[in-house]
Amino acid sequence: MSHSLARRLAALVVLALLPAVAQAQSVAPGTLPELSATAPVAQARPQYPVAMADQRQSGAVRLRFVIADDGRVQRSSVKVVEASHPAFVNSAVKALVRTRFTPQAEARMAEQKFTFRYASR
Repeated sequence: MSHSLARRLAALVVLALLPAVAQAQSVAPGTLPELSATAPVAQARPQYPVAMADQRQSGAVRLRFVIADDGRVQRSSVKVVEASHPAFVNSAVKALVRTRFTPQAEARMAEQKFTFRYASR
């Protein structure tokens, strides 16, 4: 199988799983609410990193971040909780900052896991 076909197949199977995304509950002054489940209203899909597609490698990245009151992710707040390989991180962060959540009265903490699965034919 050619590398370009392998990359295209890998790009088709990138999945963004949404196990825990935050929604505000109660907030103490100067803190953010605890995590609770909610889903984005517009989910951006990450691109499969070319280097990982060439190696036919799957992986995952879990990010923690702040959702501003307007529903946008605060890029400066994004932290890597875990990553199976550093090559997946940049793609996951780029997709995350393009994702939109329901606007709320207050900012809130969230976590999201991006899973990259390489499918061979």
